[in-house]
Formats: sequence, structure tokens, C-alpha cells
Amino acid sequence: MFLRSKYRQLSVSVKLLSLPLILFLSLWTTGTVLFGMLARHNLEQTVRKETLDLATLLQQDLQQKRSLLGLKTRWVSEESTLVAAVEKGDRSLLLRQVLPLQVALELDLIRIVKPDGESLLSSQQRSLQQAIFRESSITKIARTGIEVSSVLEAENAAPSAMTSFITIKSSESILATLVLGVAIDDTLLQQIRGETSMHLVALEGDRVSAATLPLDRSKPWQLSESEAPVRLQGTNLRRNITLQSM
Repeated sequence: MFLRSKYRQLSVSVKLLSLPLILFLSLWTTGTVLFGMLARHNLEQTVRKETLDLATLLQQDLQQKRSLLGLKTRWVSEESTLVAAVEKGDRSLLLRQVLPLQVALELDLIRIVKPDGESLLSSQQRSLQQAIFRESSITKIARTGIEVSSVLEAENAAPSAMTSFITIKSSESILATLVLGVAIDDTLLQQIRGETSMHLVALEGDRVSAATLPLDRSKPWQLSESEAPVRLQGTNLRRNITLQSM
């Protein structure tokens, strides 16, 4: 009633101007809200596209590291001195041949397994030094006699390993299987991430095993739907690597 009485007291000119003004303010407010919603949507789409583009680049980098590991494995398996040591079954000679190669090629894991499952050599260093792997998994893959890439998951709190398997052959027969691996640890993820604005998290189920940002690794890692990350999974790799925008 008060506003109505006040409105009646206004002059005719003010009353005539009030309606267009109210209409203008309503349209301006609506337009501002709609523009803000559209701008936010476009920004989200741009960020999403940039994230997916970056995920593709990181996927390619991961694939290159896997391919490089495969090349190293093939090269080592064809070293004549190593083949001769395997054929003789000389473990001390194998150590003398392999350890310098392990350091030079920056390998965290080297295994040589005979077709019957007997281990001729096992050497682990750096973040895989204390890693415990299921021997049956290594033997099972080794017995296939084919060249393959896989991920060996550690049974303890150590990082898992990205590995490459290949047979060592003499001119007459298959002598053993060579396994080379690198740790999927913080260092590897940082190398893949480079100077990008994204962070990488390696998961075993919901457990964080490696990351480029500080996380409480004693607890399962969970994100809300609004923080859903992009997951990278290399060919023949059972390890998920999550890409998160910060």
C-alpha cells in the first residue's frame, strides 16, 4: 500500500519513464546472467579441450618411453657376450656384463629367467631396490617366449615397474627370457609431466603409488565428479595414470 501510494504521487513524466527503465534493467540483468553462463560454459569447454590435448601429448610421451624400453631390451638381448654368458649359465660373468649396462641404460630392474623358471640373474636398484614382485607372474610371461610389455605390480609399498620381456636366443635354441624394467615412480611421472600445468597420479586401484603433487598415500584417493580427471592407459599396461588439472 505504501509503495502504491508513493507511485500515485509521482508525476506523469516520471511514471512514463519508469516502465522503460524497469524493462531495460530487467533485460540488462537477464542478459548479464546469460552472458556469464555462456562465458563459463565456453571457458569450461576450452579447459576441457586443452586438458584432452595435453592428455594426448602425455600419452604419446608414455608410449615413447615404453617403446624406448623395448628397444633397450632387444639391444641387450642381442649382446654376444651376454648371450654367451647365458648359454654357459655363468652367473658371475652375467653380473659383470649386466651391472654396467643397468647403470648406463638407467634400468631399475633386470631379470634373466630360464625356460624352466630358474632365475639366472636378478638385479634391482633405486626405487625398486626393495620391491617384491610375484615370481609366478614373471615366470608365466617368460614362458610364453614372446616379446611383450607389461606392468609388474609390487606386493609391498614399493612402486610397480613398466617392463619389457624378450627371449635370449643362441643359433640353436631359446636360452632364457630377458626382463628389463623402469619404476613407475614420482621421478618417471615428473619426466612425463615436464613443465606443463597438469599433475599426474599413478593408481593401483584407489591407492596412490606415485604422483607429481603431495598426497596422503596412506588413504584411498577419491575425487568428486566435478574434479573427474583424465585417465591415461598405455597399450598393454594395466596401470592407470591420472591427469589432473590444478
